[in-house]
Amino acid sequence: MNNRGLSRLLVLSIATAVVLPPSGNEASPPLPSKAQIIAKMKLANDRFMAKWPDPCSNCLTGNRPSNIWTRAVYYEGALAYARLAGDSAVWNHAVKWGTFHKWNFRNGTTTTNADDQCAGQCYIELYQFDRKPERITNTRSCMDNMVKNKSNTFWTWIDAIQMAMPVFAKLGVIDESAAYFDKMDALFDFTASTLGLYNTNDRLWWRDTTFKKAKTPAGKNIYWSRGNGWVFAALARVLDVIPATDPRCEKYTAFFIDMAAALKAVQRSDGFWNESLADPAHFGGPEVTGT
Repeated sequence: MNNRGLSRLLVLSIATAVVLPPSGNEASPPLPSKAQIIAKMKLANDRFMAKWPDPCSNCLTGNRPSNIWTRAVYYEGALAYARLAGDSAVWNHAVKWGTFHKWNFRNGTTTTNADDQCAGQCYIELYQFDRKPERITNTRSCMDNMVKNKSNTFWTWIDAIQMAMPVFAKLGVIDESAAYFDKMDALFDFTASTLGLYNTNDRLWWRDTTFKKAKTPAGKNIYWSRGNGWVFAALARVLDVIPATDPRCEKYTAFFIDMAAALKAVQRSDGFWNESLADPAHFGGPEVTGT
């Protein structure tokens, strides 16, 4: 399994906010204990850290730097595990990564690319672990630039919701600033409503506008399972941190509940999801990263 697969496996094992039992009439298996879950998380994370001990090295192919989404989603899961298990090796690994990159993004603080900004989620969590200002200075500067930018058209593909939405939420809580929540909400609304990537009838998301125009060979809509998983995870991560009294909570909760029902309806009997959620025959078979 490559870097990307291990990253997603770890996020998959950790970041699930709701466990959906398999569809059908069969009884759900008993859930594993906390100790069993932590043991599996440790197994996955130890494997990753042994295979990639240097967090500063480039990711995947093409010499892409490691301060982008490909490494950041790994740390989303790894830091969640570290909080549960008190694994100091994970914190040291992540701090080395952030320090090497000077707590900045691939394209600096002026970037509007959510793939870059994803690292900010982890920088913020590492700041919360040890409140050294330099850990979030660049993240705050980048998000302030986003708030000042009058355009809300940056999230043109649904992965971006997972990459950047929690950054705004976490920083808004730390700074007690509704401006971050407002911008986050405007960006979300652009993707969901203005671009119309959320199908209110099926309660699932097209990856981008090109997918709205495409159909499976059987003539069904194409809803990419991993992209929908990203959105579902983003809503969980945002709802986990923003104040329950915030007026946006009700809206995001409604999205989350509607998506949960839609996802349960298309879940396979073995507990997995297919790559194409609306058409089991389209690239059929269980798909790990979507699940």
